[in-house]
Parts: sequence; structure tokens; C-alpha cells
Amino acid sequence: SNCLPFALYPLFGPWGTLPTALLTSYAVLGIEDVSVQLEEPFDILPLRQFSNTMYDSIQAIENGYTPVVSREKRNGLDNSQ
Repeated sequence: SNCLPFALYPLFGPWGTLPTALLTSYAVLGIEDVSVQLEEPFDILPLRQFSNTMYDSIQAIENGYTPVVSREKRNGLDNSQ
């Protein structure tokens, strides 16, 4: 990428080299950015926040849960022994 203007100068001359080099560099860096996002898509997504919210919701359900006792056990008529 550092030698790109030197390679473009014979083709585009002094006035066409800079815009062509800028557009080419912009396109190459854009392709590189897309490839990084495709390699590791989970760095972009808020997965830590999502998992923390799920954990907090599950903890709230567990803390508010009271087990249902069968009628026999509640009335002292449990014959499972």
C-alpha cells in the first residue's frame, strides 16, 4: 500500500495518482474491515449484556419460585414411607 502511488504515477500522472490511490486504499481497507467482522462477529454483538440479562432473569424466577406441595403432604396424609 505504501508503493501504490509509485505504481499508479506512470498510468495516471501527477493529478490522477492521489485520487486513485485514495479510492483504492479506501476500498482495500473496507474489504479488510468486512473480513474482520466476518471472522469474529461476536465482538460486535452485545452478548455479554444479553447473557447478564438472561442470568438476572433466571435468578429472579428462581428467587420467586415456591414449590407446590401436594395436598397429601400438606394435610399430613403422605403414605410414601
